[in-house]
Amino acid sequence: MADQYFCFVEALPYIFIRNFEHRAIIHRISLSRPQAYPTSMKLFDCQKLKVDEDSVMKEKGLIQTTSGNFLVGVGTKDGGVLIYRYPAHTTAKAQLLFASKKGTAFGAITALEISRGGEHLLAGTEKGEVHHWDLKTEFNK
Repeated sequence: MADQYFCFVEALPYIFIRNFEHRAIIHRISLSRPQAYPTSMKLFDCQKLKVDEDSVMKEKGLIQTTSGNFLVGVGTKDGGVLIYRYPAHTTAKAQLLFASKKGTAFGAITALEISRGGEHLLAGTEKGEVHHWDLKTEFNK
């Protein structure tokens, strides 16, 4: 993963994963379901998350705390939040784990943070609002 980086352009509904040594796009995460334009992004290393062994998220395989697994949090222009699981060391595609409803927040999402246990998500908006989601509950829906 040391030779990869994640990037986005606010005018395109994609997150690009590029290999800077080869100057090539390795993967592209489409934000087209639902159509979303990114305004912020946060990577969460699943290996560093403190997820209980009996956690629902581990039982369902939503969070794998082995090396090379990442959660990619994306804040969107329309106030939505998307969470993807991205396995860096395989050719598997990113899997959408969570999508908030559009318009939940006023304005674009400008900041994202996830708790150390991986169970809570906070999102800040350009208007100063802070939204909270209990991911444990959201993943069980």
